[in-house]
Amino acid sequence: MKTVLVSSHLSVEDLALLRRHARVVVHQGALREASEALDDAEGLVLGSRIDREIMEECGNLIVIGHEDPDSDDIDVEAASALGIPIVSLHPVLHRSSKPHPGMLNLLDVLAYKKSKDVVNPEAYDHPRWNIGR
Repeated sequence: MKTVLVSSHLSVEDLALLRRHARVVVHQGALREASEALDDAEGLVLGSRIDREIMEECGNLIVIGHEDPDSDDIDVEAASALGIPIVSLHPVLHRSSKPHPGMLNLLDVLAYKKSKDVVNPEAYDHPRWNIGR
């Protein structure tokens, strides 16, 4: 079972869905304080800053889910260079009692992408990002 470090506020439905498919480690606080959890993390669900150093510290990182992927909180160039897709979990995009569509995308990536695999650019394309190319 894959490990996902959650350092963001998720709905009850999203957290329950994530827990059915992954080992969830919840961490409130600075990511740098979660070094042991970062070592094991294959997925990150964030609402805070992530830079190349943290991505590289996560030796098994496959995917990042972020509340606001259009913000400057993500080192997009580093994620692209490392082949790590970024999935939007923006709360404004989802107002329902069902799981966030981005959470389903995140789980798909966790299920099917192996660490260090090349990402299919058409599957995770965003005008601002050049992931996997």
